[in-house]
Amino acid sequence: MPMPFETERTRAHEMHESRMPIVSVIVAAYEAQAYLRDCLESVLSQSIDAWECIVVDDGSRDATYSIAEEYRQRDARFIVLRQENRGQSAARNAGAARAARSSRYYWFLDSDDLLEEHALKRASLYLDRHPDVVTVGVGFRKIDSMGGSLGRGHRSRWVPGRWMPRQLKPKEADTPFVAFFCVTGQGPYALHRAAAFWKTAGYDPSLPSHEDCDLFCQMSLLGRVHYLPEVLYVYRVREGSMTSVGQERGGGERFLEKWLAMQGRDEREARVLEHARAYYMRRHLPFRDLKVGILTIARFPAHRRVSSLRWGFGLVRSGLGALVRRPTDEDQPW
Repeated sequence: MPMPFETERTRAHEMHESRMPIVSVIVAAYEAQAYLRDCLESVLSQSIDAWECIVVDDGSRDATYSIAEEYRQRDARFIVLRQENRGQSAARNAGAARAARSSRYYWFLDSDDLLEEHALKRASLYLDRHPDVVTVGVGFRKIDSMGGSLGRGHRSRWVPGRWMPRQLKPKEADTPFVAFFCVTGQGPYALHRAAAFWKTAGYDPSLPSHEDCDLFCQMSLLGRVHYLPEVLYVYRVREGSMTSVGQERGGGERFLEKWLAMQGRDEREARVLEHARAYYMRRHLPFRDLKVGILTIARFPAHRRVSSLRWGFGLVRSGLGALVRRPTDEDQPW
């Protein structure tokens, strides 16, 4: 069974009255001068005071460090670290290592994104009230590079259905390990329990992308991960962000290679991993190939690229071939 992480539950009023940080907001920043002020202002505007914000300048050559220093001088709750460029994962790990011992929760906030006013209050109270939950993801809205609204974001959480994959509904809070194993449901829109985070290996600097998904997998092996549909995060959609330059294809392949080979630390973990691998290979991946292949074929009249058409038919053949294979006991562990 997943382990409990709170032997001393924090009451809501303690969070408001405490002068010690309860939540550590960790901002990994690289060449972030265009958006960092907006990001840090959103932390300053939080409706609770018991937070600290650790900004890790990951070897920026622009004004990132000086902007972070301005906020440190304005408010002692800001802490600024500087390191040679080692990537977002290493910067996040460095920020977590500097977090106050009193901090119960970590939010890894991207330097071009924002927190809504009640984000820390609502998410931390949720974890206070659910001591068996190690991570709570939240709803988010999207903005463009200039701050213009792009509407509410969608967090797809795919899990095994009776015959085919299905998406969890917003009211279904529990998000199982298999959802993250299939590279769905993760993102920076979440608050993590510090006690659980330190039982993981942290962010994996060897992954060029999908590092959030890797951490969610690690956390969900330790305890329950919930989803709170309330919009508490603002995600900026832009080219050149730390996410979009992460070599998505290579990162996805590295992530799957890592987790397909992962060995459980005990019998329960081994069983969870075995079931996730079987479902991914026998159901999730074939249905995903079918979906992408059909969409690619349908778009052929618009772009007339024969190479794309061939690729689309190849995906459809691959998906159908995997689905019609004779099932085994491992194929349907759910």
